[in-house]
Amino acid sequence: MAVPKFYELMPVIINCLGDGKIHTLKELTLYCADVFKLSDEDKAEVISSGQNRLHNRVGWAKTYMMKAGLIESPQRAHFCLTALGKNAFQQGAECVTLEYLNQFETFKDFQGHSLHGDESEQQISSNSESPQERIASALKELDDELVEDLMSEIMKISPYDFERLVVKLLIAMGYGTMEENKDAVTPKSGDEGIDGIVSADKFGFDCIYIQAK
Repeated sequence: MAVPKFYELMPVIINCLGDGKIHTLKELTLYCADVFKLSDEDKAEVISSGQNRLHNRVGWAKTYMMKAGLIESPQRAHFCLTALGKNAFQQGAECVTLEYLNQFETFKDFQGHSLHGDESEQQISSNSESPQERIASALKELDDELVEDLMSEIMKISPYDFERLVVKLLIAMGYGTMEENKDAVTPKSGDEGIDGIVSADKFGFDCIYIQAK
């Protein structure tokens, strides 16, 4: 099965910590993987930032419950139930949902600061992604839109201006300076290619001739 939604992991984490012991984040992650019978492929999934998806979602489930006061960290990366968490465990871990957490003022304060725009608790619960995954997805969408807009604008400029743009890009990448490369763009040749001469190193000691069709 697919990696569960981060809030679906909360009851499982409560059950894991219900033994009264202190557990590491790695132990919580392995416990969740075992409960949901995740395959090796599921456990190996990563998000756009390169972080392991299951580890990320377990981390966010833990964070949400810490903000509600159900879990505490007696030492770095080690977690156990608080009195509130033990009470939730005794009631039945399945009761631990986003709605359940919302009864606690500390969690409502956290939610008030973490929600964006018109995003509601219902929208969060209908989304399988963790907050970090949603941010990464939004950033990728913005990047894709920027690339599309940039390409659209580049297609409007003349071939000669495009050559100048390419030379400026190479200079920005460290190939000399604008002063050193003021004559970098070669005269118009009408060959519909990109021609130019720029410094081959950032100190301007060597030059290269660029040509592309």
